Amino acid sequence: MGFQNPIIPGFNPDPSIQRVGEDYFLVTSTFEWFPGVPIYHSKDLIAWELIGHALNRPSQLNMRGTAPSGGIFAPTLRYNAKTETYYLVTTLFDIINPPDVSRMPRPFFVTTKNIWDENSWSDPIYFDQQGMDPDLFFDHKTNKTHLTSTSGAGSVIPDSGYFAIWETEVDLETGDSLTDSVVFHVSTLPLDTPRLAEGSHIYDLRDKTGFIYLLTAEAGTENGHRAMIKRAPSMEGPWENNPSNPILYNGHNMSNSVLATGHADFVDTPDGDWYVVFLATRPQNPTNSTGKSPLGRETFLAPMEWNEEGWPVINGDEDITLENMPGLYNLDRPRIWRDDFVDELKDKGYYTLRTPYKKAWDLESRPGWLRLKGNVYTLSDRETPAGLFRKQVDLNTIISTEIEFYPTAKNQEAGLTLYLNLHYHNEIAITLNPQTNKTAVVSKIRAGVQANLTTTYLEELPTNYQGTVKLLIKAEPEKYTLGYATREIAENGTTGEFGEIKWVGEVESKWLQAFVQGWQLFTGTFFGVYSTGATVPLLVPADFSYLQTELL
Repeated sequence: MGFQNPIIPGFNPDPSIQRVGEDYFLVTSTFEWFPGVPIYHSKDLIAWELIGHALNRPSQLNMRGTAPSGGIFAPTLRYNAKTETYYLVTTLFDIINPPDVSRMPRPFFVTTKNIWDENSWSDPIYFDQQGMDPDLFFDHKTNKTHLTSTSGAGSVIPDSGYFAIWETEVDLETGDSLTDSVVFHVSTLPLDTPRLAEGSHIYDLRDKTGFIYLLTAEAGTENGHRAMIKRAPSMEGPWENNPSNPILYNGHNMSNSVLATGHADFVDTPDGDWYVVFLATRPQNPTNSTGKSPLGRETFLAPMEWNEEGWPVINGDEDITLENMPGLYNLDRPRIWRDDFVDELKDKGYYTLRTPYKKAWDLESRPGWLRLKGNVYTLSDRETPAGLFRKQVDLNTIISTEIEFYPTAKNQEAGLTLYLNLHYHNEIAITLNPQTNKTAVVSKIRAGVQANLTTTYLEELPTNYQGTVKLLIKAEPEKYTLGYATREIAENGTTGEFGEIKWVGEVESKWLQAFVQGWQLFTGTFFGVYSTGATVPLLVPADFSYLQTELL
């Protein structure tokens, strides 16, 4: 009996982990989603709870017009035991986004002494050195703090590839560099692999093996992704590469059902066992390298040991699998998750696109309901539409809600969305049919390499219809299906029970892991409720009585 991967399902890439005593804390990337950088907690590496977000106010993270898959990249979480302080270091691609980088931003860090209180995280302090995927290493033997980050090095070292690792000593009070930035690591992979080093982490195991280790993510975050490691007796070197590199790589067999393994971080247990967390994907339809993973990059776990030569060996040097990973236990997950919007949101797993200008929802105007106040932005705008979104965490599930909404103009719309980015998103909603000016259920499906939109006006509601309409999205590995149900109306005009669910539109799951040429994709699928006035502020409220997911 082993454990099942992923340990944190859904869009949770670039995991970084830190143990403090018997508590494990893990963070992941959020890109254009707000709040930024979820903080997960566990006592056993299997059962994880979202306890907050490190970047949860505009003074920390102010995203305006941030491109899809721009935003917050690859955070690292570290704890300084001497000062009893947590450090969260990351980089914000605020407007531009790789691979079309016109400038490389500078990383920053925020701190707290109480990781349980998400409001205690400080405002950012910026470093001088540029780069993404930053890491902090506290060298307690020299009392120096080293920053490593990822940036191009071609002007310094020819044939260094697209990205290399840079290093500088820093002052943690100011973020100032104390030494010149130097190229610290260049990938040894062939140029066409591609040669690309990022996601650096440094570990001090001199008391265990006699070495400091540099762990890197290499070859890009696609199916060829891998983890590489080198070591030295001190930060000054000399450095030697592990002869068994890569230490984590499922890409040697592209028929594997787990691919893109990389961007790893090590952690030890209080009992002295070692594990590694890393991102990976679960391609679907088919479950190999030709498939797509609509949930995006997820957080996986594997056991790790140190061999006699002092090198880490992950999962006994066997492929990473979804089930029966050795050790620990398998977590039973609830079949139904539901938020009835009583007093407060059920948990901290709700997000908005980019940083909201102001709060667009409340639970007070109509107790027991979520009320959305639609704004001028739509889901296709590079902005912050009014909505609350959650990560899709299961491949087979039905997402449902009930909405009460009485539009008065054809630009007004509210409903349930399946959202990947501003190009690829699909809706089942309530609006006015522009041809008849009557309230109607509408489906919107976007598919194809140009995200072509198909809009279908479905059932029109009687003028005396009062009450909710049920909206549903059925998620399956190969496709998503939109559905709805309306209430029966008696002869005296009273509204009764729901009629049969009508499934009205499908979209292949591959379009929920797609991007239009010239753009890019680092995120995964979300679902959510939204309301929009489409360029005009919306005064008509959209009320939702619950939000639910149920495993198929």
